[in-house]
Amino acid sequence: MTDKPLHIVIADERDRRGWSQKRAADEAGMSLRAYTNFEKGKTKPQAKNLRGILRAFELDGSASIEPTVSPGDWPADVRAFQNMIGAFLMTMSEAEREAWIFAETRRIFASRS
Repeated sequence: MTDKPLHIVIADERDRRGWSQKRAADEAGMSLRAYTNFEKGKTKPQAKNLRGILRAFELDGSASIEPTVSPGDWPADVRAFQNMIGAFLMTMSEAEREAWIFAETRRIFASRS
């Protein structure tokens, strides 16, 4: 795995394939604006768009996104919370999980600004 950020890896792969940003956005099933902002490193894509990008470029999401800090480095209380939330999320369908994660992420970031 490269140490390059995902948006750089994707931009390089798009260039290698000879695709325009418009084609890459279409292949990923997202707007051109959202795609170009991602590729420039201005924004992180929403989960649906990230899945589309990974699918379009035939990348495995688990292999292409590496955390900068591994969970083993997290404090014990954070790991315990992660395990609790993980167990809670496993009680939901995939669609429910995606909606809940999206809503909670927006709420958390809104509360921090």
